[in-house]
Amino acid sequence: QPDNTEVTEDGTSLSAVELSVAGLILEQLGNCLQEAWMGSTEMVVELSAVEKDPGKKRVFRYGDLVTKTGICLELPQGRLEVGWVLPKQAACDLLDQMADHRELPSSKKPNESTVGKLPIELVAVLGKANMTMASLANLKVGELVLLDQWIDSPIPMLVNEKQHYRCWPGRLGSFQAVEVSDCQDG
Repeated sequence: QPDNTEVTEDGTSLSAVELSVAGLILEQLGNCLQEAWMGSTEMVVELSAVEKDPGKKRVFRYGDLVTKTGICLELPQGRLEVGWVLPKQAACDLLDQMADHRELPSSKKPNESTVGKLPIELVAVLGKANMTMASLANLKVGELVLLDQWIDSPIPMLVNEKQHYRCWPGRLGSFQAVEVSDCQDG
């Protein structure tokens, strides 16, 4: 087999492009781990090149307790599993360091005036439509898109992506507006 391919566990060969993509994913994962680290000391993630024959290298002594963990990414093109094998004690120490040790504010009850000033996003959904990518690419100014909402039915208004109100579309002066017709608990 050529030098620019890698044989996987199931016997298939990875091309140079696939090896490059795997390296890019691991690099991005390392960068994300570094940036999201909440520990008191800085975390530095160092990545090495993909090993051509990892079976020839022994990372842990025979008999050491190790733990295997990983991330599975499922994409339309396929499934990618990234796994780590760590010494068990080092993994426990790492998880202990990741604990959030920030102190809670002394008052346990939030200040009502502060909570009342928090911005909340309300979204009034006029309707939804499904179309093919080709139809979307050919969409032109002035064309009408048929929505799934009847004109004689109130439209949903969402709070944090959950429907809480039903309302009627309208306008107030030169602004578009909605009139709340009923509230929905839940």
